[in-house]
Amino acid sequence: MLQFGIPQSLTHCINSLFFSTNIQININGHITTAPLPQERGLRQDDPLSPLLFNIAFDPFLRSIQQNPTFEGFHVQQEAPPHPSPTAGVDDLTESLTNSSSPPDSPRNTPSVSPTHCNPIKYKILAYADDTLVYLKNFSDFLLLQDSINTYMKASNALLNYRKTIAISLSGHPQPDWREFLATHQIHQMHDRTSPDPVTYLGYPICSSLSQRNLAFQQLYNNIQQCIHIHSQRNLSIRGKATALNTLIFSKLWHVMRNFIFTKAQLLSLRSLGSSFINFRIFPKLSFRTLQQLRHHGGLQVLDPIVQ
Repeated sequence: MLQFGIPQSLTHCINSLFFSTNIQININGHITTAPLPQERGLRQDDPLSPLLFNIAFDPFLRSIQQNPTFEGFHVQQEAPPHPSPTAGVDDLTESLTNSSSPPDSPRNTPSVSPTHCNPIKYKILAYADDTLVYLKNFSDFLLLQDSINTYMKASNALLNYRKTIAISLSGHPQPDWREFLATHQIHQMHDRTSPDPVTYLGYPICSSLSQRNLAFQQLYNNIQQCIHIHSQRNLSIRGKATALNTLIFSKLWHVMRNFIFTKAQLLSLRSLGSSFINFRIFPKLSFRTLQQLRHHGGLQVLDPIVQ
């Protein structure tokens, strides 16, 4: 921690909390009389735990990010062009590839010369212990393996390869990658032929329209189930509006940041919210009335289409 510039006083305080804690054990309602030294570790849900994990995990992230031989993903070189909104193919990858604008069109002309821009390169992203690594070739994977093995020896951590999923960024099947990863005990690989989307940090990652439609249906079913549960509660109409905005639609607000919905899908979600508010109410209130401000006679219900 001192190497990260953390003050010595704070480092000493953290060491005391981590190594000098005494605990008492509850066994079937009987609490031990004499406290026991915990020696190391923190109790579950201790707010200090994620902060210490970030510090302990950072050397592994830096070993990848600062490795000059690790290629990663170059956005300008490898990202597909923007798709046309009128593309009607079932495969999103084909849509991205076939319906792009011509190279000399004004929309593709950069406002600044590429020579004056630093290339954007992604190697590794992490949220807590959920890590996403961009691999350009087999050499990147071998470098990743070396970093993982070094980190496991230093930290006593273990990588669960059964929970590791490889994703084809283009969506196209990669038989060479699938065979190579299988030799390293990684047997899950996602592409456009996969029946289900991959979920990462709550966001569905889709490589085809069929996966996108399935992801929406799963989201719709989850919201519908949540509405069914809250409908059993004795809520006032204003309580229903609050529950809809903050609880029922919370999953929707999260997914909306990185998911494309059709207008019909958004209308169906709006209909779910309206039916929840109007449950056991007569006469029914229109959604236009529900989304009005309270001093205008509404409930300030958030509209999925507007959001």
